[in-house]
Amino acid sequence: MIFQHTYQWVLDGTKTETTRLKKPGDIAYFDPTDLQDKFGHLPSVEMYYSEEYNKVIIKAPVWMLKIYTHISLVERNERALWQVEKTYAVQPGRGKKAVGHVLLKSIREEHVQDKTDKDAIAEGILNWDKYNFEMAPRDAFGKFWDTIHTKRGDRFEDNPEVYTLGFELVEEG
Repeated sequence: MIFQHTYQWVLDGTKTETTRLKKPGDIAYFDPTDLQDKFGHLPSVEMYYSEEYNKVIIKAPVWMLKIYTHISLVERNERALWQVEKTYAVQPGRGKKAVGHVLLKSIREEHVQDKTDKDAIAEGILNWDKYNFEMAPRDAFGKFWDTIHTKRGDRFEDNPEVYTLGFELVEEG
């Protein structure tokens, strides 16, 4: 994963979440046993076994994903983008050598403005050199987001759909 602006925060342990834009065509999957626990039965959804991921995969309607947020896999262009319990390199830029590795622990789908102060702190916002303690962490996160996402539709004020990835540092260097 590329952490161009924040890789130092990942390495020092103050960043344990990252937020990435959802793109058209992204498909989110989750474990069927989680659905059974939630609904008491398996609702009518498309289900198949994936040899690549060695597990049963469910494709579900968007409304179901909105009320059930424990996503285990996100695909883009028929390629796994993020999968819970997989390890990813921490890269300070595209094509740059890894400076560490993180274990992906969770994936949430939400709108960027759904962020709370707690979420902003997990994003490492207290490390931002423009952060001041008169500003709520969520507000600072919105300003930081806009320094990276400047395109109309992607800005904080536009409230785009995003994935929030929770992780833990498992290896440095």
